[in-house]
Amino acid sequence: MGWRRGKKRAIEAVKYVIEEELKIPLKKIPIQINIHFFYQHSLGGIFSLFGQSPFQVVEAVYPGVFRPWQFAHVPMNCWKNGEYVREAMVDFLFKQLHFSSYEEAFLNLKGSHFTDFQLTGLFQMAFDSRMNNVRKWINEQLNNTDDELFYMNLNK
Repeated sequence: MGWRRGKKRAIEAVKYVIEEELKIPLKKIPIQINIHFFYQHSLGGIFSLFGQSPFQVVEAVYPGVFRPWQFAHVPMNCWKNGEYVREAMVDFLFKQLHFSSYEEAFLNLKGSHFTDFQLTGLFQMAFDSRMNNVRKWINEQLNNTDDELFYMNLNK
C-alpha cells in the first residue's frame, strides 16, 4: 500500500515541478527532462524509483504521450526495437527534415543530419554509424510502401 502511495506522490511531485515551477511546454519535455533535471530539483529518489530512466518517469506522469526515442537519454535496447526505429526514422525524415518521400530522403539524407538533430544514438545503435545501412533501411521502406500500394490497388 505504501509503495503505491509513494509512487503516486512521486509522480505528482514531478508533474508539479514540470508544470508549476518550471512551466515546461509539453513538446519540450523530452529535451528538458534528463538526468540533470532530477538532481537539480531534488528528485533523485524518484529517478531511482523508475530505474534511472527519464522516459519511464515521464511515461508515469504523462502515460502514452511520448515515445522512448524522443528523449536525449534513450532507454537501453530502444534501438534494437524495429518499431521504435521505424517511428523515429519516420518522424526524423518527414517531420524534422521535411523530406516529401523516401526517395528524396534516400538521395539527400546525410550522416550529419543525425548529429544536427541529436539522433547519434539512433545512427550508431540501429545503423552501426553507416550511411549504407541507413540507405538500405530506406530502400526497404520503399519496397514495403510499393507492396502496400500494389495490394490496395488490387482491392479496388
